[in-house]
Amino acid sequence: MTSTTIDRANELKNITFLKCILMLLVVLGHALGFWSGTWFSCIEPAKAAPILKLISSYLGSFHIYGFVLASGYLYAYVRYERKGYPSFGKFIRNKAMRLLLPYAFALTVWVLPITQIFFRYDWKTVLLRFILGEAPGQLWFLLMLFGVFLLVWPLSDLFRSKPFWGLCLSLAFYGLGTIAGLFLPNFFQWKTVLQFVLFFFVGFCLRTVEKPLIRNIHPLLWIALHLGLFALALLIPTDRTIFKLCLLALEPILHLTGACMTFSILQKLGARGNWQTSQLFRFFSLRSMPIYLFHQQVIYVVLFLLNGKLTPYLLAPLCFLSALGVSIGISSLLLLWNPTRVLLGEKPKQPTV
Repeated sequence: MTSTTIDRANELKNITFLKCILMLLVVLGHALGFWSGTWFSCIEPAKAAPILKLISSYLGSFHIYGFVLASGYLYAYVRYERKGYPSFGKFIRNKAMRLLLPYAFALTVWVLPITQIFFRYDWKTVLLRFILGEAPGQLWFLLMLFGVFLLVWPLSDLFRSKPFWGLCLSLAFYGLGTIAGLFLPNFFQWKTVLQFVLFFFVGFCLRTVEKPLIRNIHPLLWIALHLGLFALALLIPTDRTIFKLCLLALEPILHLTGACMTFSILQKLGARGNWQTSQLFRFFSLRSMPIYLFHQQVIYVVLFLLNGKLTPYLLAPLCFLSALGVSIGISSLLLLWNPTRVLLGEKPKQPTV
């Protein structure tokens, strides 16, 4: 990779490339997450797979954080360059249609019914995890992003005019979410909302600040920094309170470094490739969010049926491909009709003249 400058117009176009790739990496991370021992915990892996566990953990250190950073970048462009989102009320209604409506739809017809087959939660757990949004599977991301938009809109002018104070406020939000989250339930993802404002803010500044310092860091240095921090996080023991506190302090640095690394690398790759003319990429891009909505429960089914019957290094790719294939099929079907397009958070198709 070279350090050639990407002009802002192409950088903006590459956000589509970045978000699509990161969404696919989320699916891949979930396909590997079973071997971490904390994902799909109603059954245990028949065989250990430490390499898959490590890869899943590494992907989880940056993919969602990079996506939120890209969302902040795009929000800053729409708000201040395209002059969108002038009204808070209209803005929130728009985001509710894009995020909360798909949450309710996917939860009702897909996530909750299939999850119940495997986990058989009682009514109280269903209320806490899914209705109150404490742990609604992959749908937590939609609640979190809606909450971030809700919190950031009134603060946007401060973020733009005084980025230093915006950074201080974002760090304070992160600390509050982390500390209070240790004692209070994470209803409607309020804890993660406070934490993810930091990554959204950095993406916001990448578009609004003329020459942010992080742009001067070469992608290879980002990779080295992130790998070093990731290795350090793995080496820190968790048997003492002081070590746990060190790990809590390290986590935002690791995730922020990973998000910046992702932005830097994928911008370079997007600038070099011909993704904008690729029909295959367009196909995935148009379905990336619906794929996210439906992929996880497909992995549940594959794991339940084949755990112990295939080696993990065959089962994991099968989980990924099955999740991708089934969710693409569901997405393609639902995107055919305007009522179901709206339920997925997509805009209705305009009639052709």
